[in-house]
Amino acid sequence: MDDFSCESKVRFLKQKSEVLSAFKEYEAELTCQHSKAKVKRIRSDRGREYLSVEFDQYLKDRGIKRQLTVQNLLQQNGVAERLNQTLVEHARAMLLGQNKLKYLWVEAINYAIWLKN
Repeated sequence: MDDFSCESKVRFLKQKSEVLSAFKEYEAELTCQHSKAKVKRIRSDRGREYLSVEFDQYLKDRGIKRQLTVQNLLQQNGVAERLNQTLVEHARAMLLGQNKLKYLWVEAINYAIWLKN
């Protein structure tokens, strides 16, 4: 979730190792859509996928500051945690309400994020 615009984006990854490439895609999309936009700070938990040497180097090269939250303290990243909970609740309600199968989970989450934005 972007703190400035409150716009949210969701990427579905098959493996945690895809985090860096997903972040690069997000940054490229953001700077393409908004010519004066620049990622200045990224806030994340202490998941190993965010603490890799490659991710560190990329952030350093781009001048992006990192803010790490305390591990297992969801309140420190409350906005993102609440967004995740809301998206899951909306998707679950859509799928249960229509008796759809779980394979539509990604589509339901994408629709929920579209509605939120």
